[in-house]
Amino acid sequence: MNKEDKYLFKNLQAFRERLHTKPTLFFDYDGTLTPIVARPERAYMSYEIHELLRVLTRFYNVVVISGRTLKDVMERVDIEEIIYAGNHGMEIYSKWFTMVYDFGGAVKILLRRLNNELKGLAEKYK
Repeated sequence: MNKEDKYLFKNLQAFRERLHTKPTLFFDYDGTLTPIVARPERAYMSYEIHELLRVLTRFYNVVVISGRTLKDVMERVDIEEIIYAGNHGMEIYSKWFTMVYDFGGAVKILLRRLNNELKGLAEKYK
């Protein structure tokens, strides 16, 4: 992923265009594609589910959503035609487009605003 792909809305049009090519199916990884297990690192899809997803990609856009990191869910599913959403949708990847929410940048902006507000309050209540 290059630096220009870091911003969520940069590729929003490509995302919309892809979703309009055919119907889209959304699946959560944990608990939908895999059973809920006591140790999340042991949650793997069955061969049958993996092959079903592969077949579905011929007829539908298939999106796999997870709270896991994007890298983790992509490695576990490992089907090129799938659109992956990791970190609860903060990172989205497909072979057609990539979108990543710049969470660090958003936090910096909020912290600057908070800092300015606190400075103002400190001055006001000296």
